[in-house]
Amino acid sequence: MSIMKIEIRKPQYLVAKESGASGPKPVEKKKTPFFFHLLLFATYVLSGLAIWYVYQKFSAHS
Repeated sequence: MSIMKIEIRKPQYLVAKESGASGPKPVEKKKTPFFFHLLLFATYVLSGLAIWYVYQKFSAHS
């Protein structure tokens, strides 16, 4: 039977902390354009209307 050698290494984020490396830079928050806020709001409104329509359609026949 052959002898297997098992190598145990620390995860990269632990190695970076111990060696004093700064690691990845924090992501700068950029302001989301107004268009995307409007698009998100429109998506919520249309989803609500779709749910309301399906509810009205199927609750009337009950």
